[in-house]
Amino acid sequence: MKLNILHLADLHCDADVELYLKNVGSALCKDVAEQAASGIKPDIVCVTGDLINRGQNAMVEYSLAESIFLKPLQEALALPKNAFSLSQETMTLTGHRFPSILN
Repeated sequence: MKLNILHLADLHCDADVELYLKNVGSALCKDVAEQAASGIKPDIVCVTGDLINRGQNAMVEYSLAESIFLKPLQEALALPKNAFSLSQETMTLTGHRFPSILN
């Protein structure tokens, strides 16, 4: 059995570059949707490394990551929540666990 994995790493979401992130997220979702339509669709999405940038505005940065990357990818790929894997490091910052559509 073949397993297709979409791996995203070190997105560094930050409110200071929100427009840039929206452009990248939009282009990524468009590309992934086109690939899926041609029969190349990931079975799982792994997000590792730094999802947010500095953590000074952690909840704002995490909300950006969720609204720009995580939710749109889930919708574009029509994958269930359990097809997404976020590393523990990605989900935890200074002892706080962030809420997510993926939990």
